[in-house]
Amino acid sequence: MSYECPIPKLQRELELYKKRDRELQNALNLRAASHPEVGDYWHERYAPILLVVLVCNGQVVCLHRTQDHEDNKWSWDYNRIVIYPSIESFRKYLMRDRFGSQSVTNETWADVIPNCCSKDIEVLKEEGIYDRMAESAERPVEEPYAEVDLSA
Repeated sequence: MSYECPIPKLQRELELYKKRDRELQNALNLRAASHPEVGDYWHERYAPILLVVLVCNGQVVCLHRTQDHEDNKWSWDYNRIVIYPSIESFRKYLMRDRFGSQSVTNETWADVIPNCCSKDIEVLKEEGIYDRMAESAERPVEEPYAEVDLSA
């Protein structure tokens, strides 16, 4: 009677699942990089990278900076935004590799969770910050992006 250990088979199946999952995530990332939507949360291994808060006049407005709080908690810094002058410049930012050069793999360096931060957008609107962001987005911005301090 022969016994076949199931662990190698399970490991192969897990690797296939991971590869398929990565391919699906990459397709989602590429679509979101080319068609950003309000609420798109970009992260690298769940560390916050940016949150898309406004897409208007061809510009993409994002929160990039975070503030640390007690007990390993964080929040977005609502007073600091980054404005990409075009969807293409936003896409190029996400397509760069870790060393700053253009990616040759056609993959983003961060992953997106689409439309997951509606609570943050609501807070921005309630506190009137969203209107200030929209006003800032009306001004022309030079490539590759502009950082704007709304508290000033």
